[in-house]
Amino acid sequence: MLAIASVPFTSCSQDDDNYEDTKVEFDLKKGQNKIEIPHLKPYGMNDKTTSFCAFTLQDTQNFFELFEDDNYKSLCFSFLVTMTTNVGFIQGEKGLVTGGMFCCPDLKNIHVKGTKRSSWNDRITSVRITQQ
Repeated sequence: MLAIASVPFTSCSQDDDNYEDTKVEFDLKKGQNKIEIPHLKPYGMNDKTTSFCAFTLQDTQNFFELFEDDNYKSLCFSFLVTMTTNVGFIQGEKGLVTGGMFCCPDLKNIHVKGTKRSSWNDRITSVRITQQ
């Protein structure tokens, strides 16, 4: 699972659907306005992300960009998470998320624009998260 989040936002990514198996988490700390991961290989997640969640906490909004190639190149799956965003769910998660979230339990269901059958499953190589 790829997790992208914390104070004020976080994100997590996992290599199996429904947030199973290997989990990598990226947190935007207080005072930081951007996280850039030019290559997920050092995290063991290069072209392995199948599910992810992105959260924003407190009174923030964050722009998430998930790229197909290293160094933020090629196709990009992007979205904005605000305090009022509530997309997806975390199966089995206990507790209440007090902020916005965008979760995808299976990237096989998110199709790449301009293709007929290709999905975002196992395609993400670089990540950029910017506080707006």
